[in-house]
Amino acid sequence: MSVSSDLVSWPDIAEEFTADGTALLVGNGASQNVWSRFGYASLIEEANLTRADRTVFREFDTNSFEAVLSRLANAIRVCEILAPCIVAHLEKRYESVRQALISGVSAVHIPATKLPDAVIEAIALAIKPHGRVYSVNYDLLIYWAIQQLVGTQPGVTDFCRGTLFVEPDPLERDYDDRLQTFFLHGGIHLYTDADGNVRKLKNEPGRTILDQFAQLGMSTTGLVPLLVGEGTSERKMDEIRGSRYLAFAHRCLEQQVGCLTVFGHSLSTEDRHIVEAIAAVEDRRIAVSVWPRLADAKVRAEKARVLAQLPMSDVVFFASNTHPLGSLALTVAEL
Repeated sequence: MSVSSDLVSWPDIAEEFTADGTALLVGNGASQNVWSRFGYASLIEEANLTRADRTVFREFDTNSFEAVLSRLANAIRVCEILAPCIVAHLEKRYESVRQALISGVSAVHIPATKLPDAVIEAIALAIKPHGRVYSVNYDLLIYWAIQQLVGTQPGVTDFCRGTLFVEPDPLERDYDDRLQTFFLHGGIHLYTDADGNVRKLKNEPGRTILDQFAQLGMSTTGLVPLLVGEGTSERKMDEIRGSRYLAFAHRCLEQQVGCLTVFGHSLSTEDRHIVEAIAAVEDRRIAVSVWPRLADAKVRAEKARVLAQLPMSDVVFFASNTHPLGSLALTVAEL
């Protein structure tokens, strides 16, 4: 079957995909629309990479942390069988790049002082109609938008009581009438304490969440930032299974029914666990955003790639710039 380059406009399908029981999956494209430095090129410029780390990026000819981590993970797996003597060296490089990713995320993040209130309010309005919002982004944009919705109707939950994540009882229905939010790969505001509990950061007098996150990365008290920085999908799932919060969030995505909107996420091989989770429900309607300024051939190729990964789903593709999260009005200029 031939695939056209046609993309529908979001307003034409918005009513169906924001009805009761619908969900939204938000990827890095949404964040880059607000602040271009969330892109990979900015991360590598700001990350605290060693000379050896930069050599790896240069030899792989990429600015993508995910690509480098993925290839190092594969190299470790091969060398465990064929050359165990160099595994420790590869693991050291892997951890060095992973820690640099943490430092880079902090460095490129838009300061709260530069972010207009109107942008966060617009993001809050865009996510509010959905029953559930899943984010794969590390940044604070969705978290800040959630704070805008606290105290509104029908309400919002991130499943934290105070700062502590508490997994709800499966029979508990208290959250059914609230906007439920999940950070599938962790986030700047989340960390694991010395007892293995997942907690969230809140602004404190004189210390923003970004300030606290930077200190977490250097902490010797057993507090660990909750960021899934693994390269391959398999590595990411290992990290997810090792965290009660992340496992809970991923399980909720797997069990999600009803229409799903995917915005700003490539559904790439590195996130195959995400693809498999959303493909688990047959005949579900899924709306996937595509950047409309691509050449027609690239639009067709992108649509064909996604359709091949979601063969049991009823997929519709829409132009990303027609969605509220893709509006140029959200873009903050770097000054």
